[in-house]
Amino acid sequence: MGTPKPIAGRGSETLAPIVPAARFLSCCLTAVALIGCQARPPTQLNLVPDSTTAQWAVERALEFWKEGRPTGAVEPTEPRIQVVDSNREAEQRLVEYQILAQTSSSRNRTLSVRVRLENPAEESIVRFLVMGADPILVFRQEDYDLMMHWEHKMDPEAEEPVPLKGPQ
Repeated sequence: MGTPKPIAGRGSETLAPIVPAARFLSCCLTAVALIGCQARPPTQLNLVPDSTTAQWAVERALEFWKEGRPTGAVEPTEPRIQVVDSNREAEQRLVEYQILAQTSSSRNRTLSVRVRLENPAEESIVRFLVMGADPILVFRQEDYDLMMHWEHKMDPEAEEPVPLKGPQ
């Protein structure tokens, strides 16, 4: 082949030795881009704790209540636990509890718990919804329902529509 020919208008500079390297580089970049565009199965973050973890979180939350501690962060735990229970009376103390049942859905795990309280004395069955990974969230059923429906009227009665007055 001999010496590369100069490109017109470029003087003595030649690109002939660079062209094969540029082609190789462009092929490599295209291959990398195609590999990166490969279809991958979507990863789904599982925020429903397993049965053992959910029961442990509720038991820790109830033990804190027995100790007279307020709702909120249950510390120190690993993973962290956050309790939401606005139905507790300020001076009412948890005397004992018994976990009765546990159910699971795609969004949370629910534990039904019999609680015996004092000051004033009361016994009831309370449902706690458990979700999350770190922190694990423990909601009293009533608090979760209020949070999920905050923008909806909770009354079963519908309001009468108010007729709009147009320009007269």
